[in-house]
Amino acid sequence: MGGKLFNLPRMPRGEYLAIEAEVRRYLDVKLPGQHRIPRYYGDKPDFGDMDVIVASRPDWGEVRAEIARDLGVTQTKAVGHVFSTVYRGLQTDFFPVPERYIESAYSFMCFNDVGNFIGRICRRFNLKYGERGLGGALPR
Repeated sequence: MGGKLFNLPRMPRGEYLAIEAEVRRYLDVKLPGQHRIPRYYGDKPDFGDMDVIVASRPDWGEVRAEIARDLGVTQTKAVGHVFSTVYRGLQTDFFPVPERYIESAYSFMCFNDVGNFIGRICRRFNLKYGERGLGGALPR
């Protein structure tokens, strides 16, 4: 969503990295092994949001309420399956996916456009590449 949901300004790299570290430490305790924060370009100067992939679970509504409470989040919106928050002035979007798809969703979302690039190549071979990894059928 790029941080536009809450009309927030872009955040300088240093501030973003501090917030990312806080969220990562929190989730390492709250959801150990069940979350990933996609990588970004190494020279990216500022950020509009932070994407966080989390394992979906039957009690996701309760878990997201706990996350908001524990982090002191007061602004939230749920758009589709994405749970968006404002944490310390940064739009932080949580994407729940089945646990078996965490790594493929992570690969797909890293660097933003790498997944799109791989997807374009795969489509030429009648395959689909997305958050659930590579799928489809080979051309006949």
